[in-house]
Amino acid sequence: MEWLLAVLVGSVFIAESLTMIFLSRLPAISGMTEILLDASTLSILLFPLFYFLIFRPLTRNIVELEQAEDKLRLAASVFTHAREGIIITDTSGAIVDVNETFSKITGYSRAEALGQNPRMLKSGRQDPEVYAAMWKSLAEKGHWYGEIWNRRKDGEVYAEMLTISVVKNTDGESQHYVALFTDITPMKEHQQQLEHIAHYDALTNLPNRVLLADRLSQAISQSQRRDQPLALAYLDLDGFKTINDFYGHNVG
Repeated sequence: MEWLLAVLVGSVFIAESLTMIFLSRLPAISGMTEILLDASTLSILLFPLFYFLIFRPLTRNIVELEQAEDKLRLAASVFTHAREGIIITDTSGAIVDVNETFSKITGYSRAEALGQNPRMLKSGRQDPEVYAAMWKSLAEKGHWYGEIWNRRKDGEVYAEMLTISVVKNTDGESQHYVALFTDITPMKEHQQQLEHIAHYDALTNLPNRVLLADRLSQAISQSQRRDQPLALAYLDLDGFKTINDFYGHNVG
C-alpha cells in the first residue's frame, strides 16, 4: 500500500514538473500563464510536504491496522481450532467464551456454558485443599497447573490436565482467567491398568508379592508411628505344586 502511494505521488510530482517546464517556455501572452506557472510551482513544493506529513503517516497507520487485523484473525483461528479445551472467564468466574474443543470434551455447547461458572463441571472427587492451593497460586504467581477430575454433561467423570493463567491490564489489575485443558482419561485408565498388572497376579487376580511388600512396608511404618505391635502370618501349602502339575494352574 505504501509503495503504491509513493509511486502515485511521484507521478504527480513529475507531471507537475513537466507542466512547469512547458509553461515556462511559452511566450508571456497574458497573466494567466504566470498564474498557472505559480500554481504548478506551488504544487511541486507542497506535494513532498503532503506526502511526508499526511500520506506517509496515513499509509503507515493503514499497514499497522492490517497487521493488527491479521494478528486478531490468527488468534481467533488458534482459539477456534486448538486441540485443547479453552475457557475464558471474568474475575467473578462467569464464563465469557469457550472454544469447540471445550464442547467436545465436556458435552456442553457454547450457549449452555456462557454466563455459567466452571463449577458446573465439578465432579466432587477433588479434595477442597486442591482448589485452595489453586487459588493461592493464581493470587501469588498468576498461574496454576495440575490434574483435576471433572464431570461431563452426561454425568461421566473424566480426568483433565489443566492450566489456568491470569490476564491483567496495563495497570496490573486482573481482568480475565484463561484455562486450557486436555482430556487425559485414557492415559489415567492405562496407568491404572499398568498398576494393576504390576500389583496383581494375572491368573488369579489376587495381590502379588509387590503389593504385599508395599502394604507391609506401610503397616510397619504405621506400627512404628503408633508404637503398636504388628503380626504377620505366613502359611505354606504342602503339595500344591503337584496339583498344579496334574490338574493345571486354572484348577490350582
